[in-house]
Amino acid sequence: MIFQKKINSSNVLAVTFTNKAAQEMKDRIEFISKDISNRKIMKGLWMGTFHSICARILRQEIDILGYDKNFVIYDKGDQLSMIRGCIKTLDLDNKKYSPNIISSIIDKAKNNLEDVEIFEYNALNYYKKIVAKVYTQYQEELFENNALDFNDLILLTVKLFKENPEILENYQNKFRYILVDEYQDINFAQYQLVKLLSEKYNNLFVVGDPDQSIYKFRGADLNNILRFEQDFPHSKVIKLEQNYRSTKVILEGASNLIKHNKNRKEKELWTNKKGGQKIRCYEAASALDEAIFVSQEITKLNKEDSKTFKDFAILYRTNAQSRSFEEIFNKQGIPFRVVGGLRFYERKEVKDILAYLRFIHDQKDGVSFLRIINNAKLGIGKITLSKIEELARKNNLNFHLALKQGLRVIKISRDRKEAINKFSSLIDELNEKKKEIKGSELLIELIRKINYYEELKKEGEFKAQSKIENIKELILAVQEFEVNNEDKSLTAFLEYVALITDIDLYKGEEDVITVMTLHSAKGLEFPVVFITLNPCFKAR
Repeated sequence: MIFQKKINSSNVLAVTFTNKAAQEMKDRIEFISKDISNRKIMKGLWMGTFHSICARILRQEIDILGYDKNFVIYDKGDQLSMIRGCIKTLDLDNKKYSPNIISSIIDKAKNNLEDVEIFEYNALNYYKKIVAKVYTQYQEELFENNALDFNDLILLTVKLFKENPEILENYQNKFRYILVDEYQDINFAQYQLVKLLSEKYNNLFVVGDPDQSIYKFRGADLNNILRFEQDFPHSKVIKLEQNYRSTKVILEGASNLIKHNKNRKEKELWTNKKGGQKIRCYEAASALDEAIFVSQEITKLNKEDSKTFKDFAILYRTNAQSRSFEEIFNKQGIPFRVVGGLRFYERKEVKDILAYLRFIHDQKDGVSFLRIINNAKLGIGKITLSKIEELARKNNLNFHLALKQGLRVIKISRDRKEAINKFSSLIDELNEKKKEIKGSELLIELIRKINYYEELKKEGEFKAQSKIENIKELILAVQEFEVNNEDKSLTAFLEYVALITDIDLYKGEEDVITVMTLHSAKGLEFPVVFITLNPCFKAR
């Protein structure tokens, strides 16, 4: 379109389902547009996931909705932490009202564009009415913290467009040509966003396959692709029936299974790839028996067929099902990696340092403030902390200013006062420095100033070693981000971390077996694949 039809790249929006897919597409475009003049032509193109595109829009426009433009994005852990706090504030029993379940209900509501008012209106039973109270409290606290959760990014962008037609028109004029990948997996909020942006010029190109819809549990609605021709009556459908990846044996096996689905569009897949081994079935007596069989097959193929460990993938439905494989592989010394286990950015020491960076970035961020206070050994107890929080709320202060003012009015010992003053001065100093130095330099300075490595060593040399390695890996991650991205700011890096998914961290370079859910495996390719725990898969 850009090279042949001479369309301005700044008028093109390309939406992918994962950051990994967006990066692969960017790499391909860079390869195609090798010379410098072509690269300049491509510079204005907007490409990314729904969430990263919406974050970019909100960075420019969110002040209209009452937020500051330097908002922070909370991950699942931050979200759960805040919901636990809301349950406590409302004096509810967290065993009766599980934070995890309430979090899932709120996520689902946001994916369906149900804000607090709509959810409250639709809450007809007692449990839903209680959830509505938590949802209300949660949104109020997010707003006070100048924070958005993952699903707010799309919800608030749609709200912004619906309430401000002139802003919507600006983006409609900008994004005259819209391309969406994996359309079968979009949810209601994403569908509404696409509809709003495309309704002026109707230049919409989507790629999708109803047979590949696997994200219903995240709110994906198969009807979005099944009714595409009704929603966009002038659209042209092109069937892509040649498969370039699979052998005929695998394709026939997959087709014989999927044809039993009721809601699908008929098509005849074919491939030029002949040969390939037959699909083998093994009926295991138990999960342990299955894990032993898989390990034996891998060992045999590794020795007899010269297969490396990275040639193998073990797929299952949920991460909880990895246990038997982990036990057997550990016992037999077989190298493996569980994708979707404890992610790098979720490790305690990494989250502790990121909390500092986030608080330096935005001092309204209460979740990061509490994490720092609980780890910095400042001697601030629960009563003092609640007074500081109350001071912040009553006087509309950020947490750092509330802490400073609290020192004047709250009675605490001289030692504690000195420790808090030292912490406060550090935040002020690094807040100023972030304007002058790179994020990686700020991070190194922070670690030095708080003597973080020395503090870790107090836990014991062996335990500290892996944690220090993780912090050094974090520094490397920031440095790599600065090399590979146009926007090298701390804001951009923190946004990247908040939006990253398990599959974005998967590189597949180490010689280890990949153990992952089927959902995480989408789009990847392995020479040998074991699909395990089949009774757990539901037929549609």
